Amino acid sequence: MTGRVLEISEADYEADKFFDDFPTLRSSICWKLIERGSTPRHAWYASPRLNPNFEQEHRKIFDKGAAAHALLLGKGKQFQIINCPNYMTKEARSLRDAAYAEGKIPLLEKDYKEAVAMADAARDQLSQLVEHRTLSVMPFGKEETERVLIWEDRGVWCRARVDHLPDNGEILLEYKSSAASAAPELFPYRNFRQLGYDCQVAFYRRGLEACGVATSPQIAICVQENYPPYLMSYNRIDDEVLMRANEKIERALKTWRHCLESGEWPGYSAAGYDINLTERERQEMDAVHAVNGASGSHITSEDVAATVNTPSNLFRK
Repeated sequence: MTGRVLEISEADYEADKFFDDFPTLRSSICWKLIERGSTPRHAWYASPRLNPNFEQEHRKIFDKGAAAHALLLGKGKQFQIINCPNYMTKEARSLRDAAYAEGKIPLLEKDYKEAVAMADAARDQLSQLVEHRTLSVMPFGKEETERVLIWEDRGVWCRARVDHLPDNGEILLEYKSSAASAAPELFPYRNFRQLGYDCQVAFYRRGLEACGVATSPQIAICVQENYPPYLMSYNRIDDEVLMRANEKIERALKTWRHCLESGEWPGYSAAGYDINLTERERQEMDAVHAVNGASGSHITSEDVAATVNTPSNLFRK
């Protein structure tokens, strides 16, 4: 693998303006190639270079976290404060849409105040991590943040925008905000795996190694709740988790390369699909058959109701 570290605008990065002849692969599109319930066609649709009708998705639910991210890292999108109580009026929506069109984050005044509070709380908690010696230095120095990596991996050009370059090759630290709990007993089984954060950080690690920034750096994610008191948990990612994520990435790279070469980005199969009983459902059916002594025969709703203690008519007069 070969690559380099760049410093380009977020707009150019999002538009994938690296090569004239072909698109690059980023972690979010990589995830769409391997995510359950997704297909190469979903990945094609999410690419600004492949999809001629591509439009950047804007969702208010992400705006406050994006603003906190920019305030904490000292880089990223600018934001526009909308002096309206909500977006119920035509004027407010017009101001919001204008901000989006200019590449800015629109924020209602109350949301801006919350974003500032989030960033302040994040700094306080990061300082506690340094005091506890969990971190060796205070992260997210402006000169080290929002750096772009571009590299070739298995014949595929990839790109990434990392929150913070590793200090002395020791640790890659990513910041995430979340409307869900950041509790360490919940985060690994909700956002981390469900949103593909495992593949994202493994993808970043490959980029760091290809660009000669670090060799097998430790990976950690600071995830912060976007509601008071804006608590943050610090989560180290085990190497076995990254190894498993790398296997998924290898599969995604192969799929991306094949689709680019063939020009075909398949969605769901035109042959259709069969919905069959799961093993658990089969066991439940066997249990019902055993109770009724009619294995293999037709079971009526009354037969099923007779096997439970609740009335079959839930809408009793």
